[in-house]
Amino acid sequence: MNRPDVRCACFPGKLGLVIVSVAFALLSAGKANAQSSFGGNAQHTAIYSTPAQNLNAIHWTTSVDLNNNGGFAHYGAPVLTPANTIIVPVKTTTGFKINAFNGGSGAAIYSLTPDYISPSSQWTVPYQPVLATNSVETRLYYPGAGGTIYYVNGVDSASHGAPVQQVFYTSLAN
Repeated sequence: MNRPDVRCACFPGKLGLVIVSVAFALLSAGKANAQSSFGGNAQHTAIYSTPAQNLNAIHWTTSVDLNNNGGFAHYGAPVLTPANTIIVPVKTTTGFKINAFNGGSGAAIYSLTPDYISPSSQWTVPYQPVLATNSVETRLYYPGAGGTIYYVNGVDSASHGAPVQQVFYTSLAN
């Protein structure tokens, strides 16, 4: 059995939490392969090499919306590191935060609070962190304010590297 695709979904209220909870239960057994994008790859095939856990139990859950106003929202998708750390974007009352959890136990490892400002919209737009993995390390990238991005190294550890801010169009001073 292949792991299901954990996609950004448009669900009001607690249904989004239930979907993410089921996804965590499926992904938390054993060491997971890195899943750094929607659907597992650029084609969104959702075909994974690691088998899923039994679907008859919820092993742990976490909220993806701390400011649920009952409206429709596009939530960001959790991403997984090769060491089975689950990175979860969370909507807060003032914006977003990123929580990292041990995939097997659900134990919190750390949180990051970005300075990202969501654009005006009738919907809650997705906030999506991504992972970049090479032979040496796994790096977490996440959106920041004003067209910037941040990254951290050592994403599987509570003592991860300090967030580094980068800018696309000009300099940080501008």
